[in-house]
Formats: sequence, C-alpha cells, structure tokens
Amino acid sequence: MANTSYQTVLLKGIEISLHFGQRTILDNITFEVKSGEIIGVVGRNGCGKSTFLKLLASHLEPDSGKFEHKSNSNIAYIAQEVELENDLSVFETIAKGWIEGKITSNDDELVYIADIINQSDPWKKLNIELHEVVFDAVNSIIQDFGCPDASKIVNSLSGGEKRKVAMAKILVSKPDLLLLDEPTNHLDLDSIKLLEQNLKKYPKAVILVSHDRYFLDQITNKMIEVFDGKLFIHSGNYQEFLIDKAKRVEIATIEDERRVAFLKRELNWVRAGVKARGTKDKGRMQRFQDLKNQKGALIEKNPELLLPDILPLGNKIINFEDTALSIGNKKIVQDLNFSFQQGDRIGLIGSNGSGKTTLIKAILGKTNLEAGKIVVGQNTSFCYQDQEKTNLDLEKNPFEEIGQGQESIDFGSKTISTRGYLRRLLFSNQQIMTKIKYFSGGERARVVLAKILHKGGNFLILDEPTNDLDLETIRLLEESLLNFDGCGIIVSHDRYFLNRVCTHILSIEGDGKYVLISGNYEDYEARKARLYTPILAETSEPTTSDESEIKPKQSAKELRLKEKNLKNIEKKIETLERQISVLEGEFYDPVFYNQKMEIINSKIENHLKLKASLDQLVQEWEKLI
Repeated sequence: MANTSYQTVLLKGIEISLHFGQRTILDNITFEVKSGEIIGVVGRNGCGKSTFLKLLASHLEPDSGKFEHKSNSNIAYIAQEVELENDLSVFETIAKGWIEGKITSNDDELVYIADIINQSDPWKKLNIELHEVVFDAVNSIIQDFGCPDASKIVNSLSGGEKRKVAMAKILVSKPDLLLLDEPTNHLDLDSIKLLEQNLKKYPKAVILVSHDRYFLDQITNKMIEVFDGKLFIHSGNYQEFLIDKAKRVEIATIEDERRVAFLKRELNWVRAGVKARGTKDKGRMQRFQDLKNQKGALIEKNPELLLPDILPLGNKIINFEDTALSIGNKKIVQDLNFSFQQGDRIGLIGSNGSGKTTLIKAILGKTNLEAGKIVVGQNTSFCYQDQEKTNLDLEKNPFEEIGQGQESIDFGSKTISTRGYLRRLLFSNQQIMTKIKYFSGGERARVVLAKILHKGGNFLILDEPTNDLDLETIRLLEESLLNFDGCGIIVSHDRYFLNRVCTHILSIEGDGKYVLISGNYEDYEARKARLYTPILAETSEPTTSDESEIKPKQSAKELRLKEKNLKNIEKKIETLERQISVLEGEFYDPVFYNQKMEIINSKIENHLKLKASLDQLVQEWEKLI
C-alpha cells in the first residue's frame, strides 16, 4: 500500500463545471489533492475520467469554477495515446524529462541544455559534473523501469516500449502531481509490476485512471468515482472502495424507495380531491410538488453482454504439433505441442515484443511457421479482436458498423434488432447514430466487442480485450466468457481477468522457450515461485574429518516415497491456491458486497484459514525438497 502520510494540499478544484453541448461532464464539484495521495479514478466509459485528468493538466478549461495550485508546484501528464519525439533516442527522450523537471529552477545552464537537446550529440557540450548527474539519473531510471536500450530510436519501438519510455521520462522529472491515463495499457506483466514498485515509493502525488483492478488495489490509498457529473470520493484502495460504494448505493436506493412511497401516498391524497385551502393543506401540496420535481437517485444501469449460440466444435479444434515460429533470427516458440479441448481458454502472456501477436497471426494463417504444424479443425470458426481495434471504420456510426445500416442483424442462428442489441450495451439512441471517431477509447472497445461477439464464432481470439473498457463491462465480459461453450485464446496483462477466465496459461519466455500450465495466472505464478525458490545450504561451524558424519544415501524406496509425498503436497497446494483464488475473485467483484454481512465475514474467515493451511503445506514442501 502506498504512503498515507498526507501533507500539503497541492491542488484544489473549487466549484468546477464542464459541459460538452447538452451533456454535463462535471457539475459544480469541489475537491483537493494532497501530497502522499495515490488516487485511482474509475467510472463508466464516457463518464469523463480522461476529461477530468485533462482539466487537472490544464489541457482543458472548465466552464466555471477555478483551480488553486501550490506555489512552484508542477504537474506532468501522460495521455492514453503516448506522444514522443520519434527521432530521439531513448536516452535523449528521458533526459529531456529530467531537464523539464529541473527547468523551474531558472538555472541558466539547465535552460541552455534544454535549448541544445535536439542538436546533434548535445551531450558533449555539457560540463563533466552535470554530464555525470544527467547520465546517472537517466541510466538509473532506464534500469529501474526495464526500458529498451538507451541508444534505440523512439520510432523503432513497439507500443509497450514507447509507454515504458514515456513513464520513465515522466518519473525522472519528479513532478509534484503525476497524472496517468490507463498507464498499464500495452505494458507486459513484468513492466506493470515494475510500475507498481515505482509508484508505491513515489514521494509526491499521483492520480491515475485505470481498469486494472489488481493494480488499483496494490497502489491506491484513495479512490474517486466519476458518475452523473459528480465525484464520489472514498478513502482506501479499490477493494475498500467497493465496500463503501455498496453501502452508498444501498443508502441511495433506500432513500429513493422512501421518496417513491411518499409520492404514492401524497398522490392518493391529491386524487382524493382534498381542497388545499387551509395553510397546512397548501403546505402539503407544495411539499408534494417539490418532491415530485426532485431528481431521484440515479442508479447505474448494467450493460448486457450476450453471446449467441455457437456451432458445435469438432473432435479436432486446434492442434499445435511440434510448432516452431520465428521472426528473423528471433525464436518465439520451439516444439510447441498442445491440443485444444472444448471449453479450453488459454491466457497468452509474455514480455512486450515476445511474439504473442505473431503467434496469433500464425494460428489465423497470416504468417508462416518455421517448422511443425498448426492444424485447425474443420468446424472451428474464429472471432478475432485485434489490440489496436483497427477493424473499425471510424467514419461510420455503430448502427452502420454493426448492422450495415440494417434494422436487424444475425445473432448466431437468430435475428435480432440492431438498435436493441446496441442499447443492451448501453449505447444511447444518440450514440447509436454518432460517428465512432468521436467515441472514447472505451466506447470504441465496446463497439468492437459488439461487432465480433454477435457473429457466433466458436473460437474467440481476444488481443488485450480489457484495454479501455470500464470495470463493469470487463466483469460482464468475464461472465460471458465463463459461460461460453467454445474455446479461446486471450492475450492480456490484466491479472484478475486472467485469473477469472483462463483454464491454461501459455507464457512465451524468449529464445523459443515457453511455459504451458493447466490453471490460471495465480497458478502460473505459484508454480514459477516454487520452481525458482532458492534452496539455501545450512551454515555450520567447520568440522574436522573425524567429527564429520557421512550422511547415508537414500534408498530407491525412500526416494520414491519422498517423490510421492512431494506430489501429494503439490496437489494439495494447487487445490488450496485455486480455492483462495476463487474467494479473492469474489472479493474483487462489487456484487459480493451486496450480500448479508454474516456471509461476507464467513467467507473472509474461510479465506484466512485457507491461507494458513497453504503456508503450512508450503513449509512441509520446503522441508522435503
């Protein structure tokens, strides 16, 4: 958990309002940000999360209200789409961040550095002392954050590598307030963990928009939900926010039910024909009218993410047979063997640039193998969602993109209303006819899902499907995949998503090596931890040869018994890890906190007992190895 020793107020927003046409984004909100706070911002797609960050970064001006900043404080912002200077090297890009962070000191020499940064080989012009300061700072962050080689040119980097460099550039500048919009997008899992580590120890303030629940839970100490033009502020991390929100929604629902019940009683009174002539009757009529005109509690509607019935899969779905795949001299997988069975959902993971998307292209027959085969069954029908969402025509509206302008669409073997289908995904009548180019990233992602999921394919290939989606839509996608009768391959950096939906994990490890396990992401992590746990030799005082004892060799029977015990313990460990994972999955689900408190407490107590049993089994396992 991040540092919670709150100090100076860095930024205060006072009565801030913002409208886009008839739509209210923020309605007269007041809030403040203090040093030491790491704030997660959540809310439905299109509610104004990114707009909120742009306001804080002064990229937008509010319609009314004002911001107050601590004197000499500086703010740095990374948008969802990273913008870097393509002709600079990684080193020069990050060095510019360091300079920009120091420039407020009005040091003439630093201004001079900023002026020459784009010149050919500017670093030779620095004096030795400052040269060492810059090099130490930049090389340190490159190493800490696992950035690409310092000499690489930005234009040659992948999307994930560019985001790493952008994060390093902003971190090295050490702003008082760091604004991050979906910082985990395009990052691999190891990079996300490094980002977590860097943000946890960040000494100032951070506000971030993220759909990554594990990430939010690990680092935040304050949460803001943007909803209906308001900011709902909660202390604590994401899990604590879910508990507080459940209480908030319950109270709002009760209050609204009371309001409706009162209106019904008063309406009966009005209909009874009571003449409002007396003072009390006139007052009662006025209260009725006031309450009738009052806006009731606005409760979030949940989208429906339906999957059509699918055609049956054959006995042969997809078989990898001694599959070898390379790009140039870079080996992606070597001798991969696996046969899909109905219901298998593989989580495909690996570092940025490891070849995950290339492997998908090989499955789809869009790139050639080095050796071996990928055999696709005759009844296997693909539905593919690419990471960049390039299969959308941004000049079309959802009605045209999904239904080709027709009032009905095929939904598997059925026919349904195009508009009705889109409304279930919470697209308003206005949005249904709005060009996709005006949509937020999350709204575009929902259009992509709507486009591919209605076709009825029995093999889903989803490349970073949770990117840009709001948390509620991600949860519904998880539920849909869990109920899906077909198979799937899912490329994702979202650890919680991988835990909930995957039956197997395929990790591309580099140089043709891979790890393929049965289980979810936590199973993969647990096995990796056990595999790489160092066995430390016990230290003792040196002894003479006369004093030393020769340890007898174990017999074959004893070795077999030991191996049997190890396997039994490992099986029990896997069972406990899965039970713990299921419970923790429930804890992260907002619906969990709608249950009675005794049920919640019982499951929390059971979780603690399972963890204790797991710790004991791991100790037994360590003794045996």
